[in-house]
Amino acid sequence: MLKVVGAADRAHLDEYFTALREIEQQLDLQLQKPAPLEACGIPAKIDSEATPGIVIDDAIANHKLFVGLLAHALACDQTRVVNVMMGSTEYRRPASPMTYHIYTHEEQVDPKLGCQPNVTWFMSRCLEGAADMLTAFDGIREGDGTLLDHMLVLYATDHGYAKYHSLEHMPLITFGRAGGRVNAGLHVRAEGDTTSRVGLTVQQVFGVPVASWGTESNQTSKAFAEVMA
Repeated sequence: MLKVVGAADRAHLDEYFTALREIEQQLDLQLQKPAPLEACGIPAKIDSEATPGIVIDDAIANHKLFVGLLAHALACDQTRVVNVMMGSTEYRRPASPMTYHIYTHEEQVDPKLGCQPNVTWFMSRCLEGAADMLTAFDGIREGDGTLLDHMLVLYATDHGYAKYHSLEHMPLITFGRAGGRVNAGLHVRAEGDTTSRVGLTVQQVFGVPVASWGTESNQTSKAFAEVMA
């Protein structure tokens, strides 16, 4: 019987056992009880039942429950980054077949209001959801402020004028002060500039060593210096 393992086989075995040990260490770390944090608390019991679907009233109600859980996850350091999509194009009113998306393309602009009334209504409801999220974050005390004070929320849209999927005048809003690293209360109008400037600024605010960001025509090395404290 051959009892000698060749060099190539020894290398494969070593690689296998090393990978196995790394998995064991990761599992051991995940099973450890996290250190207690002052801001960390137990979420209140949820008495209401979620109603899944695309009726916007149900979506807003479910979203409010969801962001409450997210706020506690952040406060308890279970995660440090979250992504929330609030604004499904398939949202609709109760008993109505017309969706948010259909309105954006087919609704005419009201000459007196200067906007698409139903589209504006849906946008307002989505902003209501954003307000619920910010309220949840701001409702948790953390250190010398609130959870929101120590984080940065980027609220963005993927279009300017949805009727034509235009990329001009795209509103992007940040909330929070990132622990004092952001100057709040500013309105910066960057006519003709790529929205990548916002992404670059956010990365630099958090100390990511990146001097430029984006690709092709959206590549930029120009952050919003006035936003960074």
